[in-house]
Amino acid sequence: MAVPVERVNSSTGTLVSSSTDQPISRLSKLALAIRYQKLVRSHPNMPSIENLNANLSGEFEVFMPFYRGLKLRSQRYRKVKYALKDTLKESNLGSWNIALLACDMFNIRDLGK
Repeated sequence: MAVPVERVNSSTGTLVSSSTDQPISRLSKLALAIRYQKLVRSHPNMPSIENLNANLSGEFEVFMPFYRGLKLRSQRYRKVKYALKDTLKESNLGSWNIALLACDMFNIRDLGK
């Protein structure tokens, strides 16, 4: 089955034009976070967004309800990201591009409900 090509507004993750009923790209951070929440609800042993080990305090608490907070709370995500960044650098493949803060600031509390 052929997957349709998506034209995506990279600032919002929304589709520019679509022949489907999906308003957001299936590859956007929002779509992936929604899929994660659905997966968590079907597998009770997986940590939900709300129950991830939150070692955020002080200045980082502002990120708690947002996707950025999800990434900050996930120790595994940060560990793998740092390993990837080191590998890119050691292999002379360039550096990790840092996304704009606005790209990670969408609310994740009610995803996929």
